[in-house]
Amino acid sequence: SRYSPDIVLCAHSNKKNTGTIQDTAEIINYTIRRIEKYGADKSRMVIDPCIGFFRDSSSPWCTRINYNWAQRDISIIRDLSYMAEDMPVLVSASNKSFIGQILGDRSTDDRLYGSIAAEVMSVVGGVDVIRTHNVHHSLDAVRVASAIIRRSCDC
Repeated sequence: SRYSPDIVLCAHSNKKNTGTIQDTAEIINYTIRRIEKYGADKSRMVIDPCIGFFRDSSSPWCTRINYNWAQRDISIIRDLSYMAEDMPVLVSASNKSFIGQILGDRSTDDRLYGSIAAEVMSVVGGVDVIRTHNVHHSLDAVRVASAIIRRSCDC
């Protein structure tokens, strides 16, 4: 259908280093090339750098064991502008553990403002899609951030 994109995740069955945006982009580009071989249409793809996912070392998708995942997620959001420019990028930072760690091990119920800050920084970094648990709050913040970036509003 028209609004059914394929999402390319930064996940790989082999243990790989995904600590930097360059590592993450390399894995995503490798995955894109692999799925294009099977006939996937690149114009229908959205890439996701997988913030907060694949941390369980028992999972075959866990890319590094005993790694500073909070630092990795912070670095990915900070450097989003380096992701593939010819494809839309989706970020889901809402309520993630790195936010809880930054805020002093807060529970997921107490990460709203941290989530919004991460989402706004993702928009500043050029992300195209935000997936969130906090739809109304995040939408307001993203609308304001987008207007500031464009230096105009639809007022």
